[in-house]
Amino acid sequence: MVEENATQDHSSWSSRCDAGSKIALLAFLVACFAIQTALVYSDTSPSTPLSPQAQEGRLLWHAHNCQACHQLYGFGGFLGPDLTNVSARVGPDRIEQILLEGSAQMPAFEFDHDHIAAVTAFLSAMNDSGHGQALAPQDESGMHSVIVKVLRRCDDPKVEVGYQRFAARGCLGCHFSSTQQAIDAADLLDTCGRLSREDIMQVLTEGRPPKMPPQRMTQLEREEIHVFLLWLHEHRTTLRDTFDAIPIRWSETPWWEFGP
Repeated sequence: MVEENATQDHSSWSSRCDAGSKIALLAFLVACFAIQTALVYSDTSPSTPLSPQAQEGRLLWHAHNCQACHQLYGFGGFLGPDLTNVSARVGPDRIEQILLEGSAQMPAFEFDHDHIAAVTAFLSAMNDSGHGQALAPQDESGMHSVIVKVLRRCDDPKVEVGYQRFAARGCLGCHFSSTQQAIDAADLLDTCGRLSREDIMQVLTEGRPPKMPPQRMTQLEREEIHVFLLWLHEHRTTLRDTFDAIPIRWSETPWWEFGP
């Protein structure tokens, strides 16, 4: 029955679109692609040359075929995440850990200190060159800023310590940022309502591969972050209501980043 209805819907759509309309639509799509291609290849924006160290990191990137799994500006493989702005999301210590220990499907590399510094410099140069994902307006209107504003009214120093630990671990790079939806990161406002304390501790220890790698934390660090997550859950309604009440500033929206 479902298949019959789908066939009827398709037939109905086809009957409403004559050959001329379909050709016009196809021509429009081809024209859009041609215009975008022309804009990309005629872009004369100045680019900053890579430093010798970053250039060495670029050579290591290609020598180890990193582009087979990762993307830069959306170009590359899709087994791993886009790394254009990874250095803004995680610190150099975390990059070193992943390179030496691997993560989920990613193998460990036998890199020495110079190799690690070169790859880190290359990823930092990529981050400085632009944004790999479309950015939604945030800063003052983002959920992270809302959390900070509400947190200022909190008189529990343990919550502040938990937030600082959460931020220092690079968690803000995926959660409560413009990349959260792009990489399907979890909404942590109600984590403590969905998961037990034991489950949260397990996630903080083992991660959620492939997107969230295992974390090297002490028990105290996990406890501190758990206190912050409990505060998020307790104030989730206030945080969401405050966020929803912020008007969208259409004039500040980077429309080009949302183009085809």
